Formats: sequence, C-alpha cells, structure tokens
Amino acid sequence: MAYLVTLTFDLKDAESQDYECIQTALAKISLQSKLKGKNGRFTDLSKNTFSGVVDGKTSLDLRETYTSNISKIFKDCKVKGRFYVSVGDNYSWENIFRLV
Repeated sequence: MAYLVTLTFDLKDAESQDYECIQTALAKISLQSKLKGKNGRFTDLSKNTFSGVVDGKTSLDLRETYTSNISKIFKDCKVKGRFYVSVGDNYSWENIFRLV
C-alpha cells in the first residue's frame, strides 16, 4: 500500500553543508523537497520539509522505520535538532500560494 511520508525539522546551530548532508541522505530514503502531483507538476515544499510516497505494510511500521532512519541521518551528518514525521494513507494535498 502507498503512504505519504512527511518530515519537517529544525537544526540547532547548523550550516549550509549540514543541510546539504541531510538533503542528500533523505533523497536516498525517498524523501524530497518537492512533491509530484497527479497532474505531473512538481510543488516545492516549505524549507526543511521533505515528503515522498512510499510503499509499506502499515503506517506504524513506516513511521518507526523512518524515525529510526532520520535519527541515524542526523547522527551521521553530525547535527542536532528535532524533527516531526507523519505517515498516512488515503492522503490528499494541495499547493496554495499566499503572499503574506
């Protein structure tokens, strides 16, 4: 079954190469800073937000797997911070641009 995995994070005292390290590692586990819609167009996500559609048995299994993988990525990239992972099926999203 396909699930939408979404990650957002804050890093403490990080530099640009730290973010690059994380982005490269997240791509290896199918999390990108863009989402491709059914119309074929890509949507840029907010900074420090990554998402991807992945196959898995249950949302709980995927959440545990991704939480573990992301913790390892933070350790391997030698960064500290916090993150939030959400996994769900039957998902829907919309790109809304508003200038504030």
